[in-house]
Amino acid sequence: VDPALTGTTYEVGPSHAYKTIGSVHWTSLKEGSTVRIHNEDTTGGNPTTYHEYFQLAAQGKRTQPVRVCGVPDSRGNLPVIDASNSTGDSSLRSKSVVYAAITVGAGGWAGLYTGTWNGPQYLIVEGLKVQNAKAPYTYTAPSGAPGVKWDGGADCVRQFRGMDTVVRGIDAFNCGNGILSDFNANNGYLAVSNSLYEGNHLHNNGVAGSYSGHQFYI
Repeated sequence: VDPALTGTTYEVGPSHAYKTIGSVHWTSLKEGSTVRIHNEDTTGGNPTTYHEYFQLAAQGKRTQPVRVCGVPDSRGNLPVIDASNSTGDSSLRSKSVVYAAITVGAGGWAGLYTGTWNGPQYLIVEGLKVQNAKAPYTYTAPSGAPGVKWDGGADCVRQFRGMDTVVRGIDAFNCGNGILSDFNANNGYLAVSNSLYEGNHLHNNGVAGSYSGHQFYI
């Protein structure tokens, strides 16, 4: 934990104060906050797996980013975010959920950038294995409806509206797209700017017979 960060540190794991990812107050994260998701396995072969999806849409500052990081076991094995049979925070918008196991930035398809930005900014997601965000796997919707099928082109990690973001050290496996950054100007401008992707491992992503599923899609 960086002592220079002034926000709250949230420890997530079976033996920690926050037992699930969804128990973190995601909509209340302040600048300088850190969410640490733990792999508590001691055998080296059964990493702690969270069947959950989440969205990081906070607003940090350059010197006080908002950070989500995996905490590996003693062998370096990452905690796992598994989108199959997953659940998420009831405050999430369905438009955000259907597209990704981890959404970085605000969801939806609107967000005209006029030169002044007051949306999600200075966000870091790192050190997680993310998998199985694609059909035919299913999730429970924020409304509580069970068995909703993931979109065929869903992503392990997807960036919607956001600026100054870092996606680092992600092991993206078996999703419709491994990592996707979506600037879509068809209906207004979806602002995505100043993104760093570093040290990620993308493998076995895509959709058989489809031209729109990729390992890395920007």
